[in-house]
Amino acid sequence: MKQQKFNLITENTENAWFSGNPVHILKTQLLLDEELNQEFLICELLNACENTVSQVYLDIICYGEGGSILTAVKDAKISDVYALSHSTFGIDSPIKLPVANAVSVKTTVTKVAFEDAEPWRHEGGSGKVLPPAERAELPSALMAQFELECEREKVQSKYKFEEFSDYWNCSCGMHNENNRTECVLCGAKREWLREHFDISFLAAALEERLTAEKNERIRKNRENTYNKAVELAAKSTEGSLKKAAHMMLSVEGYLDSAVKAKEYEKAAEVIAKENAKKRRRNIIIITAVSVVIALCIAAVLTYLLYIVPSTKYQKAEELLTEQRFDEAKAGFADITGFSDADERVKECDYRKATALLAEQKYDEAKALFATVSDYSDVSAKINECDYQLALIKLNGGSLEEAKQMFITLNSYKDSSTLAAECDYRKAKSLLNAAEYKAAAELFSDISHYNDSAEQLKNAKYQYVKQHYENADALCITYLNELKAEGYKDAQQLLAALSTWKAKIIYNDSKTDTKTDKISISINKAHYFHVTVDGGLPGATLNLRYEVTVHKTLKGVIENVKAGQTVTFGWDKDDKNYTAGSGNLTVKIYDNDTNELIASKSGIYVSQK
Repeated sequence: MKQQKFNLITENTENAWFSGNPVHILKTQLLLDEELNQEFLICELLNACENTVSQVYLDIICYGEGGSILTAVKDAKISDVYALSHSTFGIDSPIKLPVANAVSVKTTVTKVAFEDAEPWRHEGGSGKVLPPAERAELPSALMAQFELECEREKVQSKYKFEEFSDYWNCSCGMHNENNRTECVLCGAKREWLREHFDISFLAAALEERLTAEKNERIRKNRENTYNKAVELAAKSTEGSLKKAAHMMLSVEGYLDSAVKAKEYEKAAEVIAKENAKKRRRNIIIITAVSVVIALCIAAVLTYLLYIVPSTKYQKAEELLTEQRFDEAKAGFADITGFSDADERVKECDYRKATALLAEQKYDEAKALFATVSDYSDVSAKINECDYQLALIKLNGGSLEEAKQMFITLNSYKDSSTLAAECDYRKAKSLLNAAEYKAAAELFSDISHYNDSAEQLKNAKYQYVKQHYENADALCITYLNELKAEGYKDAQQLLAALSTWKAKIIYNDSKTDTKTDKISISINKAHYFHVTVDGGLPGATLNLRYEVTVHKTLKGVIENVKAGQTVTFGWDKDDKNYTAGSGNLTVKIYDNDTNELIASKSGIYVSQK
């Protein structure tokens, strides 16, 4: 049996759930094999116990249109399974159904056989239909932390972890019995999920991570300043040594910075003394004055070039730590060229944008992220801003704008699904506003999404109802499509619309199409005026008539249109059809189908 022959009729993920059932139904698909005109059921099952499953027995109830029960299948068997603990199975074992017109099914596991254990049997009851798992929703910063925790643990973060009286929901979306400590589907530990989905835990973890990141940045800045001071001191000039000493003082407490600051200061003093001796040998007075001036200038320059910027740098660093981003940025911008101040200006914008994102100020955050594009995760953060803005537009009813934004986001999170949701909501709105054609076109574009395929049929059907009295070409097209799908009473509606009708007027005038008589003398003319109606728009009728009075008058009039009146009969001098008085019968047929569409009797040809 080839999978490609199957057409999906319906898919169900909410079959009954029983406490203690060793096999869970994850999903069922009702399929139609068009070549065989045969329906099949495929069940995706999960071995939720520790034993190896060898056979599964199912009860299946098949429903038709309107929820009527067509048939019930008892103990349908899926054999030769050999499903290990926590594995899925069943999708390669289609179950043949005894009907070909079911629109939905209800499936219940009734018995499970194992390789090395006693079989399990369902004790009765209708089971419990559990609501679908809810998507995990937390403030964006905490959600990012939760996703990070789940990534480390290799656990899915798609759904909300919830605990109920008799079961609990895993973050992968699976329902689990309360006696389980790990998810039967993905293996996530219940206690871990309980702890890590807690808001206070996530807030503490987030704060710890941000603090660690901040401390690491401070450490790197101090390390860079330390290394630059070492490089500068290696030039062994008086100026480079003094500058290196001041740089070491700015990172006091880092490694041996205090020791090296003193070392560089002493080395600078030695070089200064040597230079002074050389200059005194040439001219003592001039050299002395020059040394004094040089020392003064050096002191001023050192103060202006190194001590002042270093102080401003530390102040800007404190402002940044306090999240006073604009003030910190202005402080770093005031000392551009000093240390890594230029990079810290960008960092201020980056951290401010991150804070705006956490505060759900997505437009401002996106604009600011665009100015610091050299950060590795900026692209993802801009996508998150656009994603949240698109969600706001979706929930606010700006469906077309939201759709275009989700399309642009492409594969980011569930953007492609939400783009379809935009069209789905718009189509539902059109349907509610009785704009059935537009709704049908939109549902057709997203027929794979949600219940759009069923909504498409409904939109077509409502359009037919709306235009039935004056059926247009689209109405007929929809009726033919709905008939092919066996939808509601489409076949009957199309048949009624296709039916031809005719009205017969009998008199002795070739031009009078209104006066109707029941008796005419054999000495007068006899005419029949037939007006046809019905048929599909634009169709024509090949009309056949038969008039019987002693002899039979027959004929065919082709291509008669709805509303057209055609006339036939004989003149008063034509005695071939009135050899004598008597009863007259006229019948009108569809010559193509030989269907009788009108007849008239009770007419008498009189002698006089």
